[in-house]
Amino acid sequence: MLDSSDTNFNVALLDLLIRHQEYQTYDSLASKLVCPVQLICNDIDGLGALGCRFEFHPQAGVRLVDYGLNTWSDYLRWRDEQPGRHIEIYEQTSSTQDVVRRLIHSRGRSADGAVVIANDQTCGRGRLGRKWISLPGCSLLMSMARVMPGSSLGGDHLILITAMSVARAVEKLAPDLDVKIKWPNDIHVGGHKLAGILVEQFVVENGLVCAVVGVGVNVELEAGDVSFELLRLEQPLTSLKMLGQNVDRLLLAAEIIAQAEMIFQRRDDPRVLAEWKNRNTILGQSVALKCGEYDVSGQVVDLDPLQGLIVRSDDGSMLHLPGQTTTVVAIHGSA
Repeated sequence: MLDSSDTNFNVALLDLLIRHQEYQTYDSLASKLVCPVQLICNDIDGLGALGCRFEFHPQAGVRLVDYGLNTWSDYLRWRDEQPGRHIEIYEQTSSTQDVVRRLIHSRGRSADGAVVIANDQTCGRGRLGRKWISLPGCSLLMSMARVMPGSSLGGDHLILITAMSVARAVEKLAPDLDVKIKWPNDIHVGGHKLAGILVEQFVVENGLVCAVVGVGVNVELEAGDVSFELLRLEQPLTSLKMLGQNVDRLLLAAEIIAQAEMIFQRRDDPRVLAEWKNRNTILGQSVALKCGEYDVSGQVVDLDPLQGLIVRSDDGSMLHLPGQTTTVVAIHGSA
């Protein structure tokens, strides 16, 4: 696990350098942060000791080329409006879902809101036992804990909250994009998959209802990086880079966390539900579905965070299909 808690550094300076990729003079940085120039010099040295890499120009100043994972946890805490959130950052782990699950078992209620991010996963997974494939450093791979005493909040509702969080976060950092939700758990741009969501619910020994909410966003993936195995997936992939968007993974993580907390608190707001429905690509479509062992064909007449997909089947019956066990096999268009 990576952490910078033993090293003090100027997080506001790091934020300024990440957001503005061009060269900046030491004087301009000192002016923006209202501090002496010498302090900026010292702080840049401190960031360098944490793995940050810079380019220097005698007239133009300094620009950030890369920053180490050691800075991530402190930066996210600095951005976070929920004080005391537990955050762990890994260069590599088997699965961020597994790490968060262990945190819930060891910390109980205090694990609520905990975030785990990895630069690489060796055993990432998606819905229904599928494998989640990612390349080191190319994706944002994160999981969050939800510990909900006495809550009736279901997995489909958590998928809604997370899908909205990712969609809003991406659009805030890449405002040119029109982000859609492919029910139940995929984030699409232009008909291509940008991100996926996995919600795993369970009950611990003391009866606490818990969930691990996982997010994988393709950020730096390039067309040449897509392996044969990736190309065989059911739907075409895209990434923010392939879409021409220069989005920083750390800024995206911070924004998703912020949006997730805001939407979680407003989850019963009709406007959130209306936006979620509007972003979905499946409403009103004629579809072929697989729910467990059963095949279903019909028209999607509504979406509900508690009841799932509401379908009028070809025989006229109304079906409520949960998102966690239902797969969209084909979309045939508007009925």
